[in-house]
Amino acid sequence: MTWEYQTVKLEFKKSLSQIGLDPKALNRVLTEQGTLGWELVSTATIQMFGITQEVTLIFKRPRE
Repeated sequence: MTWEYQTVKLEFKKSLSQIGLDPKALNRVLTEQGTLGWELVSTATIQMFGITQEVTLIFKRPRE
């Protein structure tokens, strides 16, 4: 079986009132990708001075 892959980047919010991922946005992306047959297999983060700047979600699904 062969796979195809897709990445989705999510930026961290950086304000005094909220730091981190927007949970609603994360749930929306996961639900949308799952509906399309994509499975989350990994995440990767980019940090600057020890502070996370963005998260990349890595999805896969069987190639048709």
